Amino acid sequence: MLYRTFPPLEILLIAALALAGLWQIYFYVRYMLGFWRLKRREKHGRIVYADEQPGVSVIICARDRADDLRVFLPHVLEQDYPEFEVIVVDNGSLDDTTDVLNIYQQRYPHLRTTFVPNQARLRSPRKLAITLGVKAARYDHLVFTSPECCPENRHWLSHMVRNFVPGVDFVIGYNAFYEQHGLLNRLICYDNITGSIKYMGAAFEGKPYMGVGSNMAYRKEFFMQHRGFADFLGMRWGEDLLYINRYATKDNIRVEANPESVMWSAAPKKWSDRMSQKVHELSAMSQYTSKSFLWIMLEPTVRFLFYALLLAALIIGITRANYLLVALSVILYTLRIIGLIWIMAKASRRYGTHVFGLRIAFFDLFLPFVTTWLMLFRTGKVQRRDFF
Repeated sequence: MLYRTFPPLEILLIAALALAGLWQIYFYVRYMLGFWRLKRREKHGRIVYADEQPGVSVIICARDRADDLRVFLPHVLEQDYPEFEVIVVDNGSLDDTTDVLNIYQQRYPHLRTTFVPNQARLRSPRKLAITLGVKAARYDHLVFTSPECCPENRHWLSHMVRNFVPGVDFVIGYNAFYEQHGLLNRLICYDNITGSIKYMGAAFEGKPYMGVGSNMAYRKEFFMQHRGFADFLGMRWGEDLLYINRYATKDNIRVEANPESVMWSAAPKKWSDRMSQKVHELSAMSQYTSKSFLWIMLEPTVRFLFYALLLAALIIGITRANYLLVALSVILYTLRIIGLIWIMAKASRRYGTHVFGLRIAFFDLFLPFVTTWLMLFRTGKVQRRDFF
């Protein structure tokens, strides 16, 4: 009877569709719910945090960011933490950055500044700026953020530093985008939060592959011992991603997922700006370890396969008037998308961002094609500019 209803090709098709959908649900539950499991482990006392509050150096690299520093720098300088300094590295600014920093230095004695020499001609001045900031730091615990970022509250720094228990060299946190009206902002915010909970969840499960320099911490001693960014000086962008990918292990990295540890910044207002960010991130992936690269590409590949199989099943089912095949395909898709919506709702509420609801059905279908297009037609050009 099953053979009459479903010929062998259609049986194989629906089985492959079911396997692809189930694997994705497994991936979402295991890796994208890492923040939820971390919360449960905290609740049951299975996560140990450091009791002491060591001295901390917060490092910010700025280039022509006077307006951002004027607004957001006080939120970093006024953290509720006993002993810390903030080092702003002026990376060749031509605006009023120096004037803003001079004004704030009079008000905040723990603000220090340094600069990248104008005669420096490097492919990636930001690497030099970070290195100069690290060398100027008085403390071993380094926390990094960006001039356009604003911490959730005055407890951001203490939440990041509490993870530096013995054996931990890296701490990664979440950078959220401010919400605005419009579909473009929702799409960019969704892309950001899905990518963030993936890399945070992967690190929580012992597969760290990246972090973002706007909310990251590591030890100065570790940085100096491993010669800083010497292993990937040829890359123009992505030093933060590559540093985590190259040196973080399942034992020496911690994820800080408390809502009070979130860094906020404005989302790109133009789609082209977001695409530039994605291209730079994808170009850095070419230098990832092969294990990390294969792991990262597995989920979007399976998702692409799922949609291809779904389309094939619908076309074949409608063409052959096999409406049971159509119904089963729709059920599998509905179960998968409901699971994704549920997970994203938990993540959105956790970090105080917009709950995307049914828009996820469109975002989930649209974004993989964007990523595939960027990798095929844009990333290679960036890589050639990086190395030649």
